Amino acid sequence: RVVSCRVVSCRVVSCRVVSCRVVSHAHPKPHVLCLMLVLVPNSTGTAVMKWLEGWPLDRCFYWACVTVTTVGFGDVVPTTNAAKWFTIFYMIIGTVMVARSVTYIASIPLSMRRLRMQQDVLAQVIK
Repeated sequence: RVVSCRVVSCRVVSCRVVSCRVVSHAHPKPHVLCLMLVLVPNSTGTAVMKWLEGWPLDRCFYWACVTVTTVGFGDVVPTTNAAKWFTIFYMIIGTVMVARSVTYIASIPLSMRRLRMQQDVLAQVIK
């Protein structure tokens, strides 16, 4: 999948462009990166709260999802001091990771538009 590209070399014959070579810069698979940026904080939060609080896994996963998405219903809260300290850092790091995933998803249409515009320019130059 090409996210962005740049023209590396063009061959000009008689003041006319005959051919252009385009090199693509593909980012690491964005869908895998997005998935990892969501799964890592949720699985980490679930495992740590299971260990610190002893809650059932479904409640731990629910707490992790509600916390990193900044919904914070307040129905499941940490009670031990260790869990409270973990929650402070988990909120900051987990929210940033999930926000970065949303940013990657939101940038896809912009990247596609930029690629279309670059192809249009190249098509005009080659004609």
